[in-house]
Amino acid sequence: MNYRPLGSRILIDPIEITQQEKMVGSIEMAESAIILQKGKVLAVGRGEVAPQTGTIVSCECNVGDTVLFRRGVAYLPIRLPGEDNELMLVREQDIEAIV
Repeated sequence: MNYRPLGSRILIDPIEITQQEKMVGSIEMAESAIILQKGKVLAVGRGEVAPQTGTIVSCECNVGDTVLFRRGVAYLPIRLPGEDNELMLVREQDIEAIV
């Protein structure tokens, strides 16, 4: 895939949460109680320009990382040729963790 997001945007392929990840002990969490979503990073922008120095601050995650981000975060849905599912273009600041 020849796609590079601009700035600190990151292209993510969302991953379905498994049944085991929905469990807390022997109790299954309701879909509305799950606030984080998992995804695989497919492409990363160069980063943001630091206002004080004018240098580029690169993104912390890399292609291939699995990340957690909040459900309901603002994103741009993208469907690329050759991809079966809808991808998400999010800002780096919307990513909570790299797992």
